Amino acid sequence: MLKKQLALLLVLISELVLSQTFTLSGVISSDKELLPFATIHVKGNSMGTNSNMEGEYQLRLAPGTYEIEYQYVGYSKKTETVVLNSNVRLNVSLNPDGISLNEVVIRAGEDPSYPIIRKAIRKRKFYRDQVSTYSCTAYMKGLQRVNSIPKNIGGLIKLVGAELSDTADIKGVVYLAENVSNYYFLDPNEKEVMISSKVSGNSQSFSFNKLSDMNLSLYENLIDMGNLANRPFVSPINDNAFLFYRYYLLGSVTEDGKLIHKIKVVPKQKTDPCFKGIIYVQDSTWRITGIDLSIFKDTKVNFVDTLRVKEIYAPVQGDSIWMPLTINLSFDFK
Repeated sequence: MLKKQLALLLVLISELVLSQTFTLSGVISSDKELLPFATIHVKGNSMGTNSNMEGEYQLRLAPGTYEIEYQYVGYSKKTETVVLNSNVRLNVSLNPDGISLNEVVIRAGEDPSYPIIRKAIRKRKFYRDQVSTYSCTAYMKGLQRVNSIPKNIGGLIKLVGAELSDTADIKGVVYLAENVSNYYFLDPNEKEVMISSKVSGNSQSFSFNKLSDMNLSLYENLIDMGNLANRPFVSPINDNAFLFYRYYLLGSVTEDGKLIHKIKVVPKQKTDPCFKGIIYVQDSTWRITGIDLSIFKDTKVNFVDTLRVKEIYAPVQGDSIWMPLTINLSFDFK
């Protein structure tokens, strides 16, 4: 009888240990500033989180040893080995990718980015259609804050109060939404099931509270911006992209043994429905690994003066399939 009780106790303890989780937390920064919405994830899978507006992050994991990757668009990725047998505090400083226009010397003819873009355009349809079905759990966080409130309308804007205890800095916050959902995609259909939702305050303009609202894939020729614009935007790797964009190779960097090209994209006409900013293209595969793009009022967008889109892609099945790991949309308006 004693042996059975002891065996049962050991089983219960074993199950308790297996179900236990610890918290990895810290601050993501560079030499000069905190990095909001940086990406933190477990190497080899899509388990991860993002830092908040103040660069703080928390990630709960089962006991074990993990390779944790820290990423931010425009900065070099850093990988840390973390042993979790208790809560761990780890602050991480990322370095700028160090790529500048001065590193590229154009002696004659077209910019060296053009052959890279041509190859990326030829691979566009392949990557667009590569994954016909997938599912994921998505965490969405929407935050709106005001920098200043004119006196004549001050009474019309309600600031969100102390209920935002999970946000490090609540100054000027008028809206916060946090949602967790299960997302299912079977081309061309999609389904999203909300698991939990928390909303504080009222959106003063618009918000993205569902993953299905954020389908901004550059692998589409034309990108539907929803209620932000009355016309679709031209992808920088659109089949006819050279009619709309100019390209500049800012430099290249090796990351995880792969050569990544940093390319600046600039609309030929300010009023065309085009993006401006940076795309990262992996050599040999010609896939996009990250973007940092903006659209401006000149393009006749609704509601906002500026919208900035940042995406980081990561491999989810060996090195053959990459998917967006994080999508960050930030906007400014008066």
